Amino acid sequence: MFPFGFQIWFAEPYLSRERSLPGAILMDIQALVSAIRRSGGGQNAIAEAGGLLIRINVLEGTGRYVRLLSQLTRANDRSNFLALALEVNFAYQFESRGAR
Repeated sequence: MFPFGFQIWFAEPYLSRERSLPGAILMDIQALVSAIRRSGGGQNAIAEAGGLLIRINVLEGTGRYVRLLSQLTRANDRSNFLALALEVNFAYQFESRGAR
């Protein structure tokens, strides 16, 4: 429990600032598919967009991931998009289990 508790304590001021950022991103399937295409993703990536969108919507609901999701919508490089998608998946796993 110590590592997670320490990280949450350390990250809480950052998360609080992030919650107050104006212009929360509300991602829809068109915006996600557009980001995938700009990043060089093919048909297989587009076919998986629905599953990623479900995770993104959960994170949007928390209000703590504005910067991450904003970066995801602006991704224009395959490596950057894949790294951000991995971060979304990690964040979703923590949020779905109630850990912050």
